[in-house]
Amino acid sequence: MKRVTFIIAFALIGSLATAQNLEDILKKNRVAIGVDARKKMNNLQSGGYFVMTGTEVKVPFKLFQSKPDRIRIETTVFGFKAIQTYDGVDAWMLNPLQGMEARRADAEDMEFISSTTSIDGPFENLIGNRHPEFIGEKEYKDYSCYVVRVTKSATEHFDYYIDTETYLINFIRYEYEKNGGWYSMEYKVEKYLDFEGAKFPEEVVVSINGVEMTSLYLTKIKSVPEMADKLFKKPSF
Repeated sequence: MKRVTFIIAFALIGSLATAQNLEDILKKNRVAIGVDARKKMNNLQSGGYFVMTGTEVKVPFKLFQSKPDRIRIETTVFGFKAIQTYDGVDAWMLNPLQGMEARRADAEDMEFISSTTSIDGPFENLIGNRHPEFIGEKEYKDYSCYVVRVTKSATEHFDYYIDTETYLINFIRYEYEKNGGWYSMEYKVEKYLDFEGAKFPEEVVVSINGVEMTSLYLTKIKSVPEMADKLFKKPSF
């Protein structure tokens, strides 16, 4: 009986230590990215360019964000303007090379972008039963990181690699199961931008299933008082 009591007590102490560790990690991450400053911003408009891996072509983009998770991306390639939108539920893509009518897009892809670029930060607006879980400490690209997981479902989760020294997020990995296989989208932050007391990703490398696809560079950002709802609905020219 004493042995059983000791095992239970040990397990409870271990669980409590993990919970306190996670709470401390998230608290320091909020300070590092400036969540208090971010909460004063309702809408952001930013811009820059991205470069596809293996090329030197700079593709300009505009990014519109509105709390809690609405997003619009406009890109221009060789004079052709493409638009992606996500209103928190539905995603749309308007690409003139595929026709002049917008088509429904993969909402999971847009949710990934919305989650990783959230104005308030990735852990502030979790919905339903999505709760951060401390996975452990791992090495990533010569950095020691705390890994915090947010599970969306049995077949989908986000892993956030938080630097043990700066408490900034170095890497985000979205894994999901589809048609019997596991796939991933990855978002590596190379550099952060200081803006009105907060930090936002400035240089990002995006990979799909471990293959680097594009590098993104943020060159400007501003806070906007209001944004029209139609910006995030089905787009049209």
